Amino acid sequence: MTLRTKTSLLLAGIITISLGVTGYFYLQFLQQSLKNSILAGVDAVARTTSESIARFLDDSLRDARVAAMALPVAALEKNDILTLEKRLRTLVENFPKFENGMFILDKKGRVWVDYPPSPKVRGLDVSFREYFQRTMKEEKGIIGVPYISKRTGQPVLTFTALLRGSNQQILGMLGCSVQILSPSALGGIRKTKIGKTGYIYVYDKSRLMILHPQDARVLKRDVPPGANRLFDEAIKGFEGIGETVNSRGIPMLLSLRHIPGTDWIIGAQQLQSEAYAPIAAARRYILVGILLAVIASAGVGTIAVSQITQPLARLRQGALLLETAEHEGSSAQIKDELEGIRSKDEIGELARAFQDISQKLQDTLTSLRRASNDWERTFNTVPDLIAIIDAQDNIVKVNRAMAAKLGVKVQEAEGLKCRELFQDLSTPNPSSDPEPESGDDPAPIQELLQKKLGQDFLLTASPLKSPDAELLGAVYVARDISERRRAEEERAKLVAQMREVQKLESLGVLAGGIAHDFNNILMAILGNADLALFSLSAASPARPQIEEIARASQRAADLCRQMLAYSGKGRFVVGRYDLSEIVQEMAQMLEVSVSKKATLRYSFAPELPAVEADATQLRQVIMNLITNASESLEDQKGVISVTTGVLDCDRAYLADSHLDDRLPAGRYVYLEVADTGSGMDAETRQRIFDPFFTTKFTGRGLGLAVVLGIVRGHRGAIKVSSEPGQGTKFRILFPAVAWGPADRAASTIQCAPLAHGGTVLLVDDDPKVRQVATQMLTILGYKVLAAATGREALEAYKMGVKEIDCVILDLTMPEMGGEEVFHQLRQLRRDVCVILSSGYNEQEVTQKFTGKGLAGFIQKPYTMANLQVTLNQVLRPT
Repeated sequence: MTLRTKTSLLLAGIITISLGVTGYFYLQFLQQSLKNSILAGVDAVARTTSESIARFLDDSLRDARVAAMALPVAALEKNDILTLEKRLRTLVENFPKFENGMFILDKKGRVWVDYPPSPKVRGLDVSFREYFQRTMKEEKGIIGVPYISKRTGQPVLTFTALLRGSNQQILGMLGCSVQILSPSALGGIRKTKIGKTGYIYVYDKSRLMILHPQDARVLKRDVPPGANRLFDEAIKGFEGIGETVNSRGIPMLLSLRHIPGTDWIIGAQQLQSEAYAPIAAARRYILVGILLAVIASAGVGTIAVSQITQPLARLRQGALLLETAEHEGSSAQIKDELEGIRSKDEIGELARAFQDISQKLQDTLTSLRRASNDWERTFNTVPDLIAIIDAQDNIVKVNRAMAAKLGVKVQEAEGLKCRELFQDLSTPNPSSDPEPESGDDPAPIQELLQKKLGQDFLLTASPLKSPDAELLGAVYVARDISERRRAEEERAKLVAQMREVQKLESLGVLAGGIAHDFNNILMAILGNADLALFSLSAASPARPQIEEIARASQRAADLCRQMLAYSGKGRFVVGRYDLSEIVQEMAQMLEVSVSKKATLRYSFAPELPAVEADATQLRQVIMNLITNASESLEDQKGVISVTTGVLDCDRAYLADSHLDDRLPAGRYVYLEVADTGSGMDAETRQRIFDPFFTTKFTGRGLGLAVVLGIVRGHRGAIKVSSEPGQGTKFRILFPAVAWGPADRAASTIQCAPLAHGGTVLLVDDDPKVRQVATQMLTILGYKVLAAATGREALEAYKMGVKEIDCVILDLTMPEMGGEEVFHQLRQLRRDVCVILSSGYNEQEVTQKFTGKGLAGFIQKPYTMANLQVTLNQVLRPT
């Protein structure tokens, strides 16, 4: 049998076997991949729908709680049916999802009030309902079990919320019903299709079908135990996807997922025949493709073998001549022997190449010797520590730097086992790593710290492999990374600080904007309450409620000022103060603010330098820190230490604060609050200054976020140290300033005489603010001209310039802001009297008008008394 025949048969066999085996495994892989993809698609629908239903249930339960909080307590306690029915109507309009209605049950389960009103439901005893019994037993709002509504005859789901009186006694409960099959509830989910025939259904662990494309199966238990294996397994806790037979005996793909917070289970199913149709089609296409490929490959292979074997036969004759040469290895003799080969194809080229090999071999050996000498010099000159290891973990060679570091001679290291020099490698020797699957894959490089070399050296292990991917050994290179380590640590620190600065600046801008807009709303609330109190007699029964509205508005205004403080814009009245004196003045207040089991200890440094700050905000910082320390003690006895002092801080000390604002080095006065409480871990310490973050159930509000905003606004720093079980210490640093001659002198303010009459131009884009301010000014005896925009204000002033005594000007308005209007008014009349009005504080606003003739400032929200005092100061007789 000739070489050509053997090669042809062998090639045909190899091609057939290779394509057959490859096709078989590829078919198996493709089938499994398609199957996994199909299963994953069905499972993804189940997961997504489960999350959607969970969100709907959570949102609806939260909306029910909000609706319960909106019901007036007084009307509930007085059994004011009319008021409650009106409020329920408003709530149903605001929460259209509860289209089945809202109702109030008393403690015994009777329907007290409902909307839309239904005579056949009002007064009905529904205490037997599961949602009523669970709500009263658990004393919290719940998601009820679906049932058929007597009001509408539709399947409904009820969300409940407890109703409590002014003394927190339980008055009853609010029920909010949604129609399960409504598009605004869960009805839209029934339209979800999986392929052409697949669909979604929901049932609970009692086998009650809550949601199904077929209306007749909703709220039915029509799947008996044993009819659907996965259906039964899900009731026991199973989650996932698999193949099953449904209750009608049809093979299905079924994905089952539990809906969080409920005992509901969602099922997404599709016919197996429909789902697996692409697999059958792929199998047919692949088998046909393999058959065609085998036929084509065999034909091409036969032609290729014929072309290759003919030159090889001629080369064989040339090789026999080489075999009989007397002096093998001699380039001259090989040249003489091969000159007889006159082939002009590849074999001829190969013969001529043989002639060149002998000559080039000698040249190559000479070059290799020179390269070896050059490599040896370079190897020993490199400052990095290098060691070469063979495949048996023997040290082949080390350079001088490595030998000097390990304390051995170069010759002594050669031949030693690798682990005799490197005792504590934490990663296996790369020379023992398995070979990569492909010879084209790059050799893996491992980096590990070698203790024997010290922590400032990083040891890099790189496998040595031949061109055929045969493992020859490994190269260890140790490099001094001390500078890189320090640079990386510094960069990581700078990145973390920059991220924190950006987060705080973004939150600060948001807080400032919200506070500004909210002040306009508070202006309308507080102003109208003030006007109502002015009109009511002291004996009016409505007066206490209106006074409570005014007090609540003032508390909301305080919250706005806290938000401005968090944004770094809260320094209202800046003066020079002794930090110790401010803490001493607050001592009595602090004593009643802490836990009864807490002991306050003070340590004040004498003769402190002054701090330039707003005293009100300093008190806010002190109170928040003391309150935080008291809460950390929980119900345990403990000590809260309050210390003041002065420090000379360098940049390194300030850079290690919570947020490095690049504060300059110098003297800083500090306030230190330490407690013996539970302490914090590193993760908690990173988040304590986030708004509304708390580790306590009772925590709420801005808390330490306000402290951070105030300290940043005063160009100060915060340092926090805490460990779990070791307590917490906050140190607040403020720049120290020298006391001036009059800094401690008491100042007296003489009250200006009241101004009477006159005309005021009121400029504000908010209609509610204009309305309430106009009424205040009218009561105070002023004639009022109102303008909604800057352009209206300028036109009004031009027409009545001689009549108008004062302009109350809003700072922030659309189109033309207060600052531009002020400049236009000054052009009309140089001595125009302008009082600026804004939700921002005076220092933040008036700094833009310094030296420009601004007559006064009033901060929103203001009362009639505030307005009168400001006008008296501006319009008092000269």
